[in-house]
Amino acid sequence: MSGRGWCVAAVMAMVGVAGCSSGPSVEEQLAMKDAEIGALVGQNDRSKQMLIQGEAEREVLQAQLLAEQDKATAYQQTVDAQHEVIKEKTSAVEQSRQMAEQARRDSEENRRFADRAMANNRSGGSSGGGTATAEAPAATGGKYHLRIISLPKNGGNEKIAQEIAAFLETQSVSSVVPRSSGNFWVVDIGHFSSVRAPEAQALKEKIQDMKYEGVRQFKDPIFVTY
Repeated sequence: MSGRGWCVAAVMAMVGVAGCSSGPSVEEQLAMKDAEIGALVGQNDRSKQMLIQGEAEREVLQAQLLAEQDKATAYQQTVDAQHEVIKEKTSAVEQSRQMAEQARRDSEENRRFADRAMANNRSGGSSGGGTATAEAPAATGGKYHLRIISLPKNGGNEKIAQEIAAFLETQSVSSVVPRSSGNFWVVDIGHFSSVRAPEAQALKEKIQDMKYEGVRQFKDPIFVTY
């Protein structure tokens, strides 16, 4: 065999050997690589779709949660509003009861005033027999009363009001009544037809000048009506 023939034979042998190889061909390897890449692309697409779907489902759940929270808030607001209505009604009922009780007490006090006025008239105005009418103003029977002090309803103020009333009676002042008025203990004196009546003004000046426990404590008495 010539040298040229030997070379061709060698090349053919090499090609034949390569064609008979057991591994995949380059074309097959390329096809496999394309399939692998395609599979990866498909997985990415599915991942994106799952992500989009998951986000959509999350938004739906978030909306449901917000709706439930709004519903719970609205319910609580309704309950609170009902509690306020009940509280207001209860307060109104209690206020009405207190007003009725105060009216009853005022009526009793007025009756006591009238009884003491009648007793004062029968006794001549004072147990001392020589006291001026101005110092026993209950005889006038008017609607005005001289309030000399108001003390909050706490501590021992009820007792203090009673002690002041007892002191005034020792000073020849009659028709003195310590009583409850709203949130205060007060000391009221007399019945006057007018705040300008001479006996009313005379008593007011007497009270303003009077010393209790060594001090002028009744500087600002006022006239009140029931």
